[in-house]
Amino acid sequence: MRRPSTWIAGFVAAVLGVIATWLVLPLATSGVLLNGNRWVREGLARKIDAARARRDKVVLLGGSNVLFGLSARRLDEHHGVPAINLGQHAGLGRRYILAYGLSATQPGDVVVLSLEYPLWETEKSRDTRNYYVLAHDVGYLYRQRPSELIEFLAGVRLDEWRTLLAARGRALDSAPPPGYQIANIDAWGDETSNRPEAATPDVKAAAVNEPLRPPLMLDHRAILDVAGFRDRLSSKGARLVVTFPGMFRKHFAWDSNRRFYADLLAALRDSGITVAGAPEESPFDLDCLYDSKYHTIRPCTFARTDRLAQHLRALDVLAASSDKKVIKSR
Repeated sequence: MRRPSTWIAGFVAAVLGVIATWLVLPLATSGVLLNGNRWVREGLARKIDAARARRDKVVLLGGSNVLFGLSARRLDEHHGVPAINLGQHAGLGRRYILAYGLSATQPGDVVVLSLEYPLWETEKSRDTRNYYVLAHDVGYLYRQRPSELIEFLAGVRLDEWRTLLAARGRALDSAPPPGYQIANIDAWGDETSNRPEAATPDVKAAAVNEPLRPPLMLDHRAILDVAGFRDRLSSKGARLVVTFPGMFRKHFAWDSNRRFYADLLAALRDSGITVAGAPEESPFDLDCLYDSKYHTIRPCTFARTDRLAQHLRALDVLAASSDKKVIKSR
């Protein structure tokens, strides 16, 4: 009969073996190609390469509210401000958006961060983030603090692991899946499919009919994440400005979220983070809606971009458009 201490030692060894396997499992998923995240992967690769190739620019950073709601080309051609649109998918989560934004930023850049409002709440596990990081950026995962690494892995569902492992060695379909397409992203990183004539009643219906979610709750760890991002940008010789996403007025829900918007604005300013505009400027009406509560048609995208340029000049971030250097030095 085995002594209790032997049983305990065996149990501990088994547990440690399971934990070790769990911690290194992402190495088995690295490089997997999934049709489902093709748009995210190809779009980010194009945008990050373009951003790293340019200096002294405005970097528009966030989820799809930036991709569909701000225009780097408008800043460049209409305001004389070199810019790149790094907006892609809010499902990548706040921390990963900040991480890839930092990696794409050069000295002299100004990063304009516009996070979807739920990204100011507690960081959540999201399948878009999980699939992208585990397949295409495992290095990011192992650069995290141990607590964040464990938190990330604990949020990956069993079916997500199965999908990733089953796709090892499998080629992508020749045709991309339906939906958003990399072909619609231009050289500035802007989305070009949001033409007014494309915003038919059927296209708008999902956003119009989406039920309201519970009131938003600010997580002050989000403020700490963004303040840390600002400090890392500063160490690279770049700057941060935070602004607020355009949002369909129904879902902006001023009455139920008034406290959240006030707390967010106050917390940003108390942390010394430069802010452009205010949340109450961000809601838009049905005539601007494209296909999501954060997506606008191009004329409204241009109007929001024009307002952002005015804010940046008022903050003395941008020089007058007639000046030779449009992004002001410190």
